Amino acid sequence: MRMSKLIWSGEAPFKYLRHFLFWIAIYVFLMLSVYVSFLTMESFQFVDLLPRFKARFFQLLTCATYTYMIVYILLPGYLTKKSNLPVFAGGVVALTMLAYLASAAIMYFNTVIFEKSTTLAAWWIVTMNFLFIGPPVVCCLFLACKMLKTYYEKMEEKVALVRENANAELQQLKAQVHPHFLFNTLNNIYSFTISKSPEAPSLVRKLSDMLRYMTNEC
Repeated sequence: MRMSKLIWSGEAPFKYLRHFLFWIAIYVFLMLSVYVSFLTMESFQFVDLLPRFKARFFQLLTCATYTYMIVYILLPGYLTKKSNLPVFAGGVVALTMLAYLASAAIMYFNTVIFEKSTTLAAWWIVTMNFLFIGPPVVCCLFLACKMLKTYYEKMEEKVALVRENANAELQQLKAQVHPHFLFNTLNNIYSFTISKSPEAPSLVRKLSDMLRYMTNEC
């Protein structure tokens, strides 16, 4: 139940913890990508990893800023007013360009790619890094998780609505059955009274007890 709340709950503590765990997972993935790339080399020193881990941290901040700007600022404005499509598209393009330049600056100041490679090769590395593990990819992953949660909430609302409708129909059916049963019972007692059956007083008493039980004790 706790894990279910962590994944699907919209309450503030679970929501913030879910976001925190998401970005921790992204950072771990980014660090693993650096470590795996170094394993392909013949020799390396652990100290060589530290600047790249630092670069990945700043890249994480870039990804988070890019993602939240699109998901919580640009996208709601577009969904609220469809005519804002040019503004939304322009905002996405502008943010993507800024994120690309920020990623290049992070790699320039925290790695030696630009020192050990030609300018063209360095920009190629920056571009591939941006396209495969950069802010747009992380933003798409974040949106996929958010859409999955929204779908789950919609399904839960649908199930709750179906349950409420079924309960309302059941209550309506009960309201129809009780008077129908009562009138049938009264008709039967009436037929007994016409025939002056000795069972009529007993039936009236049983019906009275039953109505008292339904109105008072139920």
